[in-house]
Amino acid sequence: MSLPTGVDYLKAIQSPATALSEPVLRSCKVDCNPMGLPSSWSGSNAIVFRLRAPDGPPFALRCFTQKIQDVETRYQAYSDFYKAAPKDLKHALASTRYVTRGIQIPDGNNDPWKPAIIMAWVDGKHLGKWVETHHSNPAKLTWLQGKLRGLARLMAKSGFIHGDLQHRNIMVGEKGPVLVDYDSVILPGAKGLRLTTQGLAAFRHPLAGADTPPGALDRFAFLVLHVGLEALIRQPKLFDQWGQVEGLLFQGVDFRNPRASPLFKALLGHPELRGLAETLGRVCLEPAAKTPDLDGFLEAAGKFQNMPPPTVLPPWGSQQLTKLAALYASNPEPAPKPKSKQVCVHRIEVDGPFTSAAKHPVAQATPLVATGVALISALDPVQAPFRWKARRILGGLALAGTLMLACQLVHPFTGNAAPATTALIRKELQLKLEAKKDLLLPLIVGMDEELETLRALPDDLRLARLDPASGVAEAYSAAWLRQNLAQTREQARQALIRCDGMMEDFDAALLVSGLTPAQQAQRLASIQDLPPDILSRIRRDLPRGAQP
Repeated sequence: MSLPTGVDYLKAIQSPATALSEPVLRSCKVDCNPMGLPSSWSGSNAIVFRLRAPDGPPFALRCFTQKIQDVETRYQAYSDFYKAAPKDLKHALASTRYVTRGIQIPDGNNDPWKPAIIMAWVDGKHLGKWVETHHSNPAKLTWLQGKLRGLARLMAKSGFIHGDLQHRNIMVGEKGPVLVDYDSVILPGAKGLRLTTQGLAAFRHPLAGADTPPGALDRFAFLVLHVGLEALIRQPKLFDQWGQVEGLLFQGVDFRNPRASPLFKALLGHPELRGLAETLGRVCLEPAAKTPDLDGFLEAAGKFQNMPPPTVLPPWGSQQLTKLAALYASNPEPAPKPKSKQVCVHRIEVDGPFTSAAKHPVAQATPLVATGVALISALDPVQAPFRWKARRILGGLALAGTLMLACQLVHPFTGNAAPATTALIRKELQLKLEAKKDLLLPLIVGMDEELETLRALPDDLRLARLDPASGVAEAYSAAWLRQNLAQTREQARQALIRCDGMMEDFDAALLVSGLTPAQQAQRLASIQDLPPDILSRIRRDLPRGAQP
C-alpha cells in the first residue's frame, strides 16, 4: 500500500468532517497559520496536525508518509502498556490510539482510507528548542537534567524502550519531559518488535549495529543528554559554538573519534567536566552493548573527576624498552635485542584519555611494536605506579604482536583477496558513508523547515530565488518552489537510505565463499553507488591480494 505525501494530507485535513472517520474528530477544527493553511509538523515518517475539539482537550493527528514495520502491532502494544504503566512513568508518555481507517485521501486506485495515530496533544517545546531558549539558565537546565535522570530509571525499571531518543522526540513542558514518536518502541511482553530506525548520529553510539540491544541505544542517548546539559550548566557559552547544529552539543563525528573532537577537548579542559568527558569517551570506544545506565556512568565518572590532566610522555629509547620487556615478561629469559638501535619515541603532548589495553604481558617483542604501544598506553589518564604502567604497555604489546603474527600466517594461505586489504577498504567505506549521513541529516531537517514555511504561502505567490552559480535572481511561484524542494528532499532521503544499503551489499558480497580474488573484486565492484576512490581500490588491490 502506497502512502500519500504531506501535501495530500494538507489538502484533506482542511475538511475534517469529511476526511476523518472518528466521530470525536469530525467536529474538531484544525489549527491554521496566519495564511489560513493548516499548521503541520513534519518528521522522517509522518506529518502531524493539531485538532481542537469544541469542548475538550486538543488532539494530535499523526499521518504516515513512510511505511513502518509492524506499525499496528507496535501501537496496540503501546496502548496496552500505557494503560497499565506506573503513574510516574505515565506522566512522561502520551495516550495514543492507532486507527486503521483514519483519514480519507481519494486517489482513484487504492483504498482511500489511510491509517493514522490519534494522541493527546503534548504542550511545550521539543527539547532542542527548549534548551536553546534556556541554555543560559543553569537552574532550569539542572531541573530538566534531574527529570531526565528520573525518567531513565523509570524506563529501565519498567522495561520500556523508546528506540529513538533524541532532542526532537522529547517535549518539555511545565511538568517535565514527555516522550513522543513511538514508531520504534519495544515493550515488555511484545515479541518480534524490532527497531525501525537507526536514529540520529548525534545520539547514537558510534559502534551500534543491527545486533545492538535496543536498550543500550536508549542508555547512550541519556548519557549524551546528561553530559550535554551538564556542560551548558557549567559553561553556557558552549551553546554559541556547538549548539547551533544537529543534536544538543555533540555530533556523530565527536563519538567516532573523541581524541580528535574539539568539543571533547574543550570539556576535558574544564576541571568540573573532565570526569564526564573522559568517561563518555571511554564508552564510545567500548562495544555499544556495554553502555552503562546513567547512574553507573555517573559513578564511574566520579572516579576521574578530581584527577590531574594527562602529562607529557617521556622519551623512550630501545634499550629502555628491552629492559622493560625483560623485567615484566612472563618468561624469565630476556627479550631479544632489537635489530635497530635508533628506534625511540619523541616527546609528544597527550590530549586524550581514551584507550584500552590487554592484561597479559609477553616476553618477546620488537622495540618498534613496543614503542607504538607505549604511545597508546600513555594516553591513559589513570595515575599509577611505574610498574603498573609497564604492565599496561606490555599488555598492549601482546595484542599488537599477536595481530601482526596472525596477519603474516594467514595471508599466504588465503584463497580470497587479502583480509587486511578488504577490512581496510570496508572501514574506509564505512567512514565515508557515516560522514555522508552526517551531512544529509541536517540537510533534510533544514529542507523540512523550509517546506513548512512554503506551505504557509499562497501557491501563486512569486518569490525570488538567487542562482549561486550565475548570481542572477529569478522569480518562482511558491507552489513550484515547494514541489522542487520536496523532490530534492526525497532524493536526499533516498541517498541516506542507500548509505546503509551499500554497507549491507558490501558485507553480503564478502559472505560468498569459493571465489578467486579477481571474482570477489568483480563482485564488490558491481555494488551500485560506490564512491569512485573505493571502487578504484577494489579493482586495483583486491585481484592481486595486495597488502595495504
